Amino acid sequence: MLRELVESVEDSHEFITAREALASDIFVYEEDEEVIYNDDALQDFCWRSGFTKVAIIMGNFILKKGFYGYVRDTDEHGFLEPEDFIYTKWDVNYGTLEYQVYTMACKQGVSKYFAEMESLGDEIYAQEKCDYILEEVIKSEELLKKFHLPARNSFDVEDIMDDLGNHDIWDIDDHFRDEVIPYIYFAFTYDEIRELNAFLTEYDIDDIHIGNIGFFWNPKTNKYDLKMFDYSGYLDASSTSSYIREQLNS
Repeated sequence: MLRELVESVEDSHEFITAREALASDIFVYEEDEEVIYNDDALQDFCWRSGFTKVAIIMGNFILKKGFYGYVRDTDEHGFLEPEDFIYTKWDVNYGTLEYQVYTMACKQGVSKYFAEMESLGDEIYAQEKCDYILEEVIKSEELLKKFHLPARNSFDVEDIMDDLGNHDIWDIDDHFRDEVIPYIYFAFTYDEIRELNAFLTEYDIDDIHIGNIGFFWNPKTNKYDLKMFDYSGYLDASSTSSYIREQLNS
């Protein structure tokens, strides 16, 4: 499905220029990790960034790339001249790490929980586009009804955790924030939650919150699927990158 979407636009001016915009190494300011240093090339596109990646929003999918590292433009004497900026490379490219997680999910048969990804070279990746982010769904009565979900304050997370424990599903809160857990609970069967939790535990994937999980239209079933679209682990807080490295080298 994703491959077909990419093929349908890969000769277009928009796709070519968007890919070119992401082809170079992208840095963020060390003093403000979410502010991109060299974002001039992105200004002609609809784009979003977080702590580890930047995404250009295309019509039916997104283009994604992990940041290369930090730029420092000041020292103890004040602002530096551009030629004196200090560039610090990160040990991990989180865009590439996310793609590696997706390939592992495919190998283990759990890819349905993750937004599909495809490598385009230069550490640029195409990814399925989310139709509705969970963050917006839980704030809207209309969308909650659309997805047959209860209001966010109509359940007790501890009760849900106890029930999951009764079904031999433990420590799901190591991966999902409390506000996400009920919607995982309502969207999937116990067996599905158990296999997803096992994968997230194996790869130490954490920090799944309401802003990086959402609903994707599935034309094969004519239904929406709940999937994660930002699942590379959170910077130094998880060992995802080292475990992936071990898997790839084994």
